[in-house]
Amino acid sequence: PTDHERRPFKLPGFTSDSGSKRAKADGPTSVTMSIDTEGGAATQHVVFPAGWNAPMGHFDDDLEIFVITGDLHIGGHRLGKYSYSYIPAGIVAGPWTCPTECTVLWMPFGHLTYETDEADSRCTTVANPDSVSTYHTKTLNHPRYKEYIPAKDTASMGWETTKFLPPGSARKSLRGSVDGPACWLLGLVPQWIEGNFKASHPTADEAFVLEGDIGGHWAMHDDPFNTKFAVATRGGYYWRPAHVPHGPFYTDGGCLMLFRTEAKLKCDFTLHQPDYTQHDFHKAIKFTGGKTTFHGSVD
Repeated sequence: PTDHERRPFKLPGFTSDSGSKRAKADGPTSVTMSIDTEGGAATQHVVFPAGWNAPMGHFDDDLEIFVITGDLHIGGHRLGKYSYSYIPAGIVAGPWTCPTECTVLWMPFGHLTYETDEADSRCTTVANPDSVSTYHTKTLNHPRYKEYIPAKDTASMGWETTKFLPPGSARKSLRGSVDGPACWLLGLVPQWIEGNFKASHPTADEAFVLEGDIGGHWAMHDDPFNTKFAVATRGGYYWRPAHVPHGPFYTDGGCLMLFRTEAKLKCDFTLHQPDYTQHDFHKAIKFTGGKTTFHGSVD
């Protein structure tokens, strides 16, 4: 996101005339990382200034939020660094407040509109006025209420075994499962190496690097079917269409990434040369003027 110009983040009814004088003057800003211009599904890197707030209400499409830094309070639920929320369309959420400057990945499933909601009879018995949306009739009686994830603190979650990747990798499932659309964290230990294969998937996928580095052979937007070696570091992002080959990958210092997929993540593998298997890694290392490189010689 640092490579692109930040623009005002606007969502009628949600960002208009909200917050302190400073928050109104500065306003939320965003960088659009990827977007389906027709359907509206997107991933945006949004910064909300300290003191920003918005009233209680609901969106007309689903929304995922992942907090990168700072604090975001949604209807009494407090999200901090690396916290996650999934709000289905029609669920009443809020009020929204940012006690500190807050940077999030804002991931709507379509072109969003926001409609404010007033407290109803269920809310009158709630002691904390910031928590009334949790008890709102539209929330509790919503047909997709069980899908609603107000807040997940990922630091308190346990790691799970990954399905396809070699040892040294683990995941934390945030939404969905390995058998369908999903959002999860992937963690890799230092010096983790994938193998000597490249993969493709029958679904689009995307990832944002939260910590560390991940190097390997990537599909570039200008030539997606001829991969090039590159290293993604903190703040790096990609969105990849279905069936585009990529990999293998390696991390020097370890890596933490947020992943999302539109459907079940199946893997189709092909061998990659040179051989980057864990057993024969030394064969792929070449010494070039005293510099050791993972991806071979450097001219």
